[in-house]
Amino acid sequence: MNEDQDHLPLELPGVAWEPLISEHAAPLSELLALIEESEGVPYRTSEAEIAEIFAKGGQWNGVAGFDVNGSQKMVAFGYVELARGSSEQVVCQGGVAPRARGNGIGSSLLKWQTKAGSKLAHEEFRQNGGRLTHTIHEGDTEFLSALEQMGYTWESSAVELRCVVERWRRAEAAPTYFEVVPWTPDLDDATRRAFNQAQSELGLENLRATQDDWRMINAGIRRDWSFVALSREGDRPRVIGFISVGGYEQDWEALGWREGVLQIAAAFGSKDRDKLLSELVNHTAEALVADGIDKISVTLDPEEDEASMRFYRDHGFEISSWFHTYSLRVAPES
Repeated sequence: MNEDQDHLPLELPGVAWEPLISEHAAPLSELLALIEESEGVPYRTSEAEIAEIFAKGGQWNGVAGFDVNGSQKMVAFGYVELARGSSEQVVCQGGVAPRARGNGIGSSLLKWQTKAGSKLAHEEFRQNGGRLTHTIHEGDTEFLSALEQMGYTWESSAVELRCVVERWRRAEAAPTYFEVVPWTPDLDDATRRAFNQAQSELGLENLRATQDDWRMINAGIRRDWSFVALSREGDRPRVIGFISVGGYEQDWEALGWREGVLQIAAAFGSKDRDKLLSELVNHTAEALVADGIDKISVTLDPEEDEASMRFYRDHGFEISSWFHTYSLRVAPES
């Protein structure tokens, strides 16, 4: 972690700020559970995800605020980290305990994130400056107001879609030139290389995934629910599609049902794309039903993923919630 934690959030009555360190994992977990429950978001942060926060090396900077007058518990946290790839982006995350809101803690934390994030951007993106981003749930109007007051503007939105597994609308019989097989560990690198090739063909070099990136993208994969499509045209099998599905059991109590999360799905090339993608989801749906899973969800960018939006809507998925990203441009250092 960046040892230079200068400019902690402004001092406030009853709140003491400290650098966020790995020893804070337990109180951070408790705080996040309170925040997520109060905001009604459709997820819960797991202990493994919290551990990942502290494993980012020197590419992040974080702070924690503690109640010094009463409970002594963590009442706020925030951190900034470099985004994966070459998007020249610093991602900001944070939150304040529901009982501690309305006292200026959130505004102070946001100012710290903006300052610390700008410093990180200047260090990493000297020529262009980069940008800071916050992603918020559609119902978080209070924080949205604070972002706009700090000069952040809307950048993009993501939509979560969900389908009762047994209502998944199956497609016509799939073409015979490919075979769908379980996503076993020996297929990890082949799927990554197929993904990278597709990004290159689309001119999206910045989204190419290293082996570490691929492990992170598919960190929650349930291999018994995930599948790979192999072309049988040619001398050796070739990856032409895949579906990675996670099972985040810590979310199920909050959701009120058991759910598989479609993390990434792709069918390469235009030939029978929808039929190929449908066959992959068919295999996943059958595996989910066999395990007693109720629903499946996917999150998409509605502007960049128009074809995918149409595909999922046509096959029974319905919009369940929206998330919005707001950004602030960081000017290059003169």
